[in-house]
Amino acid sequence: MNLKNQGRFILNHKVLHFFLAILLLSTVSCERDESATPKPTTDKLEKYLQFLEESGFHREHITYDATTEEFTVEKDMILSKTQIDEYLAEGPSASGKIKQRRYTYIVNGSRVTNIKYYVDGTVPTDWRTAISQAITQWNNVNGTALFISLVNTSSGADVRVNAITENGASWIARATLPSSGGAPGSIMTINTYYNTLDAGRKLFAMAHEMGHNFGLLHTNQTDGAVIPGTPVTDANSVMNSYVLPWNGFTQYDQVAVQVLYPNSGGGSVTLRQHCDYSGWTANFGIGSYNLAALQAAGAVNNDASSIRVPAGLRVTFYENDNLTGATLVRTADDNCFVNEGWNDRVSSLRVEAN
Repeated sequence: MNLKNQGRFILNHKVLHFFLAILLLSTVSCERDESATPKPTTDKLEKYLQFLEESGFHREHITYDATTEEFTVEKDMILSKTQIDEYLAEGPSASGKIKQRRYTYIVNGSRVTNIKYYVDGTVPTDWRTAISQAITQWNNVNGTALFISLVNTSSGADVRVNAITENGASWIARATLPSSGGAPGSIMTINTYYNTLDAGRKLFAMAHEMGHNFGLLHTNQTDGAVIPGTPVTDANSVMNSYVLPWNGFTQYDQVAVQVLYPNSGGGSVTLRQHCDYSGWTANFGIGSYNLAALQAAGAVNNDASSIRVPAGLRVTFYENDNLTGATLVRTADDNCFVNEGWNDRVSSLRVEAN
């Protein structure tokens, strides 16, 4: 991988916009420049080309590898003929579809509030650290229903992270996009050939790949639907084509997920320090809150004793950070957690419409 533009590692050669994920089970890879394979010309491929065009892509951006029977769209999204056949047979599911300028797919509301990642044993420690850090960064974005967690087993996980080594390959990491049924992209793969990336760039790459899993694309073409409220270019975006030193999300990174996955419903719960609603106060709208988010709202770890819950809301308390450990659910006011054996035990919580 070449070092370009004042220390930027290239993911692919394109400058990013914010776009919604377009294709069922397509694979997005973050990669360096690579030569294109010949464009498909045979009439036998016409139905596949037509499908891709109807999905919002331009034919001149599509190449085909007859050996693997795979289409490459804009150099980094890969779909096999088999996948497109399955899509055409199945048709789109309304539960995962929204329509702006094109058909586009994001994670549905029932799953976006806790996208579960499982990291298997092939992933090195440094990359594991980067994954945990990236999850924390996404969870700290306010005003969105999006929440990501790590799980210890593959059973029930939404996304499985693995690592392989492809020496000299042009990609750093790859991630699949959301399905037409509203599930997040199920795979993230890391290329350990790039283990020498520094910690900040590893974090950037992992946050970037997670963006693909829940529906963000990177391209400088007009294909796809631009997320409302975001600019055509955002040079420091986490969804940029270059792996930059980590400097946090830009304003429009945050706007993108707030628009795609807004908090739904109204009102907020009020967590209080002492029984009978006294002491410090922290308010939480619909969404998921790890310990850092609780503290940012004014709460103190393991120090809450009562809560006000307006009609129509449901709150789940977690004993540990990142929505893990024992739970307590409340759908109405509770003036003293001592009664349930939950005094001074809250370290994270989730608020949902009831």
